[in-house]
Amino acid sequence: MTKIIKRTKLGCLSCRFAKKKCDELKPICTLCLKRNIKCIWPIFQNQSLSNFIDKQGKFSFNDSMKRKIIRSKNGCFQCRKSKKKCDELKPICTLCINKNIICCYPDYKLIEDIPTFHSNHSINFANDQMFLINVFFNNIIETLIPKDSLNIISEFTFESMKQCIFIKDSITSLSTAFIFNIDTTNSIISKYSNLNNYNDIENKLQFLLLTILISLFTETNKEIVLLNIQNALNISKSLNPLIPSKKFKFLIESLIYNYSVTLILTTINSKLQIQNPFTFMDNWRILFPKFPDIISNPLLGNSLDSFIIIAKVSYLFKFPNNNNNNYYYPKLLNQIDNILLIQPMNIISNGLSIPLNLTTYKCLLVSKLLLLYLTNGNNSIEFNNIISNFLIILKYNFENSQMFSNNIEICDLWSMFMFGINLKNEKDQLFLINWFKKSWEKSHNIGYFKAIKKFEIAWQKNLGFDILKDPQFLSDLHLS
Repeated sequence: MTKIIKRTKLGCLSCRFAKKKCDELKPICTLCLKRNIKCIWPIFQNQSLSNFIDKQGKFSFNDSMKRKIIRSKNGCFQCRKSKKKCDELKPICTLCINKNIICCYPDYKLIEDIPTFHSNHSINFANDQMFLINVFFNNIIETLIPKDSLNIISEFTFESMKQCIFIKDSITSLSTAFIFNIDTTNSIISKYSNLNNYNDIENKLQFLLLTILISLFTETNKEIVLLNIQNALNISKSLNPLIPSKKFKFLIESLIYNYSVTLILTTINSKLQIQNPFTFMDNWRILFPKFPDIISNPLLGNSLDSFIIIAKVSYLFKFPNNNNNNYYYPKLLNQIDNILLIQPMNIISNGLSIPLNLTTYKCLLVSKLLLLYLTNGNNSIEFNNIISNFLIILKYNFENSQMFSNNIEICDLWSMFMFGINLKNEKDQLFLINWFKKSWEKSHNIGYFKAIKKFEIAWQKNLGFDILKDPQFLSDLHLS
């Protein structure tokens, strides 16, 4: 027996024309909404499609059926440049994730007037230099520098750029790396190969620091990054001012920071001669006051000593068989405990103590975890207690929107990743994934997105800090 198909005459004419089932929702049905076309309804009850077309005219009806193309001005700049449809997912759209490039939106202060670049992504510096400089000062620098220090550092960077052509070129190269993921380090270093004869040590250091950042943005081999850092370290030794300028101190802080977050992720080999931070870090520390702050050192502020500790602990982790390690372990643990004791805390009504400087607190606790792992492994009672207490503070901080601010927290990614690979509870792991997604949204740092993928590997293997000994795991991991 043939099944009788009953056709309704109550659906919209657009669905009837497309021979689709209409859900008869008014004023616009679901299908027309999805297809982004005009939803046309009969003028009178039971009006047929042919009758409507006769009255309106065939061409008029066909025009109505054409899908409306709505161009959005809210897509990311990378999709606009490649003339691709952006799905406007923030902080990074699907196309940019697939291309593994930085994703920038209009509300992220990148300038609207984007010039047309060559199809092979080569940069014409003569035509595009001003644009690239604007990208650096309006976009890149805000992802690198804490808000409180932004004006100071922008000012002396701008002055250096006006004085030195090689600083200007390194800034434009950094912007190129940021937008197109192109590493121009070798070309720019070879272009200024005679820089060793240049007398201004500060500008020379700043040039080298910018080339280090280019390598970090383009995910160059971390061994090369560390070699560039050590090259800058050697140059800094030739300048030992009695009263160091704020610019020189900032450059030294930057080297301390980059050395600290890069060393533990570097695969050590016989060709790579790592300088001992217990020597050169202590020499640098003399340049800063006993109790540093954001005025005395604009980049790291009162977290300076924490980053020096990170560098030293990372060195001990990479060279566990060093003869002096047994001497360093108790000395560093004692130093960490002393700094933790003087950290200002905010006592909450339920008795919970929240550190006012969470960046310093995170760095110190993760450094202590690393030291405890080196001395007793990762199953000691103190090790597990630190993780439990740390989680309580993080969860409170995450739930309190005022404390989880939009300000850049220097080294936040490094400390949180090092802490996260030791989590074993599934609920705690899920919380940390949400924390990383939130941090990704506020910072636009793709390192947070990549760290989430690395967590899946680390938690599956359940190795804790031991997984940092796997070169394959470290290969594309950047925590700066």
